[in-house]
Amino acid sequence: MPFQLTDDGVAAYRSSGAVFRTAEYARYPDLFRQLGAGGAGNVALVVGAAAKRLPDGVEPGDGDDERSHSDAYGFGVGRMAALALASRGWDVIGTYRGSEVEARQLELMLRSHFGSSRSRMLPLDVSDVASVVPFVRDLGVPIRAVIYSPSVQVRRERIGDVSADDYAYCFDGNCRAYAELVRGLLSAPSLPDPDAHGIRLRIAYVGSISGSGTPSPGRAAYCVSKAAGMELTGNISAAYAPSIMAFNMNVSIADTAATVNVRAKYEPIMARESHVGSMLSARDVANALVANLVDVHINHGANIDATAGWRRNAL
Repeated sequence: MPFQLTDDGVAAYRSSGAVFRTAEYARYPDLFRQLGAGGAGNVALVVGAAAKRLPDGVEPGDGDDERSHSDAYGFGVGRMAALALASRGWDVIGTYRGSEVEARQLELMLRSHFGSSRSRMLPLDVSDVASVVPFVRDLGVPIRAVIYSPSVQVRRERIGDVSADDYAYCFDGNCRAYAELVRGLLSAPSLPDPDAHGIRLRIAYVGSISGSGTPSPGRAAYCVSKAAGMELTGNISAAYAPSIMAFNMNVSIADTAATVNVRAKYEPIMARESHVGSMLSARDVANALVANLVDVHINHGANIDATAGWRRNAL
């Protein structure tokens, strides 16, 4: 069962000003000055919204002041996109797998600070493909937009340690579950009517986040599954345009949770690369993603490379 936040709990969080003590606010205060109205009728589903890497040895809690740890945090693109959508007046349904504490904190920010009354965080394990369509059917609200941003991956040091099961695990979470999610939404009776652009559903698939910057044998399974998901996005757009507008947001050197998690380990390699010191922030990536999703500035089926112009030169 998911956690349940009461209205009193949300009000207490708002009155305490706790959002101004979070690492998100410490790093991106301008994001929290854009207060969306909330409840405007647009609801986005962000799969993989809760991911956030806490510094080693730090346990989160309701009253923790996280500002002193802000430089050590990496923020997932899905988490930052959920906040960016809320700042534009959208309600957000986010999903999490093991990060319940982080999910609860994100829901508190969405509901209390941004006034997104229908926002909530729900458990979903995308590696369990059979659970995806029932999850969609139980949502109970029309979904106008989807951001698919889980990062299902394996860590393997030697090529002989990577098995066929590892490839299947990544493929299930990064591609098959994505296909099932779209199938479930298309069959849902609550799919919204077409908007002014003739679009009923907008989809953004977050491509490889750190596959280029963190080489390891196990990373191959991750990159293969992400490539399949990106190809599926183009097929969805071709098959259903203009009813569905779908595009890929490809990121490989953003300052995200994945990068923070491996930065020390791969420092000897990363130090020789041209992007050191100039990584895109997760907030910049999320802003670009949300702008293209909400404002429809792009063509159906586009592949947006948030790191265009950068080339690996270390290996």
